[in-house]
Amino acid sequence: MGIAIERAAVVLGFLTLTAALAVFASCKTIPSLLKRLGMKDPASSETFQSFYFLHGFFWQAFVLLLVIHLSLGLVYVITAGSGSPEFHQHLVIISFGFATALSYGVIFASCRITNKYFSSSLKSGSFAGRGYQVLYALHSYYWLVFFALIATHFSFVYSAVRFWPMS
Repeated sequence: MGIAIERAAVVLGFLTLTAALAVFASCKTIPSLLKRLGMKDPASSETFQSFYFLHGFFWQAFVLLLVIHLSLGLVYVITAGSGSPEFHQHLVIISFGFATALSYGVIFASCRITNKYFSSSLKSGSFAGRGYQVLYALHSYYWLVFFALIATHFSFVYSAVRFWPMS
């Protein structure tokens, strides 16, 4: 049973990473970054606009996959128990997984979609108060933190199970 949970967590990890990359690729941070690098503004292209339209859906898919992935990871660590020879390694993996999830929470809190959602939900005008503006100003830097954490999480996962858990 343990190997099945571990394999499901690995598959969900790849799906979660794919959803995270879709969120990143459809983020308005990308066009502004490319524009700063001297490229033509991709935000004005129809292709990016249609891709950006799906940004909210990518967020929903990512959050759903992330919750399931983290849940399976926790179930695996708990069922393996502290008697497992790889217990400490799995604790490091799950710790970086949670840190990565928290960094994504910060990215979501600073996302333009969050501003639109809370502004329409609260019906009190713009959510873009001083706190949100400070949070949003650092949005692209949060992506850097996320990628550093996901790379660390992935490297520990790879050192534990390689590409696919065998036993």
